[in-house]
Amino acid sequence: MVGIDKSSCIIHNTIVVIKKCKHCHNRFEARVGEVNKGFGLYCSRKCGYEDHRKYTKRKCIVCKKEFYPKNKANKLCSRKCYGISKLSKDARKIDKSGYILVKDPNNFRAYIREHRLVMQQHIGRQLEAWELVHHLNSIKNDNRIENLIIITASEHMRRHKKGVPLSEIHKQNIAKAHMGMKN
Repeated sequence: MVGIDKSSCIIHNTIVVIKKCKHCHNRFEARVGEVNKGFGLYCSRKCGYEDHRKYTKRKCIVCKKEFYPKNKANKLCSRKCYGISKLSKDARKIDKSGYILVKDPNNFRAYIREHRLVMQQHIGRQLEAWELVHHLNSIKNDNRIENLIIITASEHMRRHKKGVPLSEIHKQNIAKAHMGMKN
């Protein structure tokens, strides 16, 4: 190496300067022509990209994974975490049949009937399509695990006895369910 001064030298007929990376503070060699044009501030592209980020790393409020936010208000790292965070607020609805719907944890755009979700969490697996979850007391919004059982469609029909008039107890349970939906 033939040196011009203490901080520069000639390599392959090019004058280079020893510089300190603006991001990681490592020493590196930069061409004098690049330095004169305003380049040669970073030892690598990665350091250049990281130094130009507007916002520093944050932890996702759901999964606790570190990520670079795209804007100042962003607290979630992905769409999946966004869907999970929506479960905690304004994620419950009542469908036209009177069942409570909640956001599906596996698909944040979809809703699932709450009694099915409660049963899935209780048994630790997804329900099969042929498995129905029946409310023992016939109150559609009473989704306690003690009130739910898994049955087949034929058993469900037998329990409800389609075409048979409702008993007084059954009518009272339906009235209670409608009162619970209004509150």
